[in-house]
Amino acid sequence: MRKKLFALMAVILLCGLVYAGSAGRNYHEVQVIDETGAPVTDISSVTVTTTGTGTSATIYQDRGGSTAITQPITTSSTNTTLSQGTGTFYWWGPPGWDYIISAGTNTLTSIGQVAHNQSDGSIVFPTYLRSRTRDVEIIAGDYAPVAAESGMVFVTTASAGSQTFTLPTAVAGLTYTFVDISTTGNDDLIIQAASGDTINGGTAAKKYWCSADSVPGSVTLVAVDGTAWVVVNVAGTWANDNN
Repeated sequence: MRKKLFALMAVILLCGLVYAGSAGRNYHEVQVIDETGAPVTDISSVTVTTTGTGTSATIYQDRGGSTAITQPITTSSTNTTLSQGTGTFYWWGPPGWDYIISAGTNTLTSIGQVAHNQSDGSIVFPTYLRSRTRDVEIIAGDYAPVAAESGMVFVTTASAGSQTFTLPTAVAGLTYTFVDISTTGNDDLIIQAASGDTINGGTAAKKYWCSADSVPGSVTLVAVDGTAWVVVNVAGTWANDNN
């Protein structure tokens, strides 16, 4: 009888440890659909963020938290749960969350809007947001994009020397793509943050730049709140310059 009692207590203790290990984690399953209810099948990446920020949340493939999911989530990332054919992804993590979803060259985010919780379901990513043609502008020197140019692609001029693009003050939802086409040494594409703003987690009011001469080098930035720009798509070698 005493042995049975000890065994029962051990089971209860083990269950308590398992519960404690998964405390605070909720199961989330989301399908991205278009305005007609059809699954979005061309999702390139998903980033699950902590509520109201552009910081990637710590998420797991399992309730116990033994298998972390690498972010952004893609169909080839470590421990991925993204099914590109159905537009569905799932994870275990904190109850509250936000998202950054990329499909092709277009991005949808909930940051700065209504935060999500464990009552998950569908996210609508309309066709007109994914299929629109972006305006492209070739720039010969330094340039300062304005808010009205959000969504545009800015391209450097070959052999024009280093070019600096100064971002406007961050406002959630603003997005710009920058393309460096020059193979000439020291023809760098430099992105300057406004006072108090950061790029890719760097120091406020500093630079983010394409540090290699491979062609093309490109980056898409999205403002996730009033002070932070995050990278949602990148090609080539880019780095923060915090000097």
